Amino acid sequence: MTRIVQSLTQLLSACLGGLMAVSAAAAQGTDAMVWQSYQYDDADNGGATSSISVGVPETDHVIVLGTCSAAGQSVPRVTFGAPVDGLGDGDRMHLRFLDVPGAPVYSGQAAGTAAEFGVSGIEMELPAGDMIWTLLSERSTIRYAIGGETITLPLRGSARAIDRFLNDCASYAGNTAAGSNGTAPKQPTAANPMTCEAYAGARSQNSIVPATVTFDNRTDGYRSILWLDFEGNPQQMAALNPGESSTINTYLTHPWMITDGPGNCLEIHMPQPGTNSFAITAPNRWFGDE
Repeated sequence: MTRIVQSLTQLLSACLGGLMAVSAAAAQGTDAMVWQSYQYDDADNGGATSSISVGVPETDHVIVLGTCSAAGQSVPRVTFGAPVDGLGDGDRMHLRFLDVPGAPVYSGQAAGTAAEFGVSGIEMELPAGDMIWTLLSERSTIRYAIGGETITLPLRGSARAIDRFLNDCASYAGNTAAGSNGTAPKQPTAANPMTCEAYAGARSQNSIVPATVTFDNRTDGYRSILWLDFEGNPQQMAALNPGESSTINTYLTHPWMITDGPGNCLEIHMPQPGTNSFAITAPNRWFGDE
């Protein structure tokens, strides 16, 4: 009888130890998740692209993946991991955020249903102004439900990554905001410049994707080329007389201001993927008879 009790005790201890190990591993998996935001040049899909992800670095364990790009997809598209058994890509899905005022429900579509890697779940547009981004930045965790599944998303370290990601998306949106049909030529022209008024408050966002721009002064007057730094302060980098040009190494998301002799802002240029020259044609500004 004593041996039986000892055997049962050992078995129970082994089982409990195994359960504790599994629980510890699960906790470690959650604790090991990191929020990351990065920008890269995706030449096959239109140039600059930014991503945000939540997962365990250097593994395929990713819960959330979001992207935006300079190729017309400036509104963030985000995939929240969830079971997709029995679904095909494009099937309608609904996600409800829990512990959130009003418990909002979002509609999206199934994505990654047959993928061996990446995120399988619900993909949806999540505009930068949506309140969920604020909650994701401020809370320590957030829960969402899809069908009968509830998933807890860790948010430690999310604020910085989200800020960088949304700033990138905003800069892409700014590059295509002009134009009557909602999009603008990637290379501004005299007929459709990036106006100083439209880009008031512009500033450099990050220094990730390098770019080279040759500014060519095709006007009959002096032009000054100024970089708008990370605080939005203008820093003169080149001075061009009529017919002169200057090549400057810069980065995507770094705006450049062109001014005339008196220092009046004439237009703003934002470097574009695949474009390395900018013709300065905007005339001097006229403020009326003095």
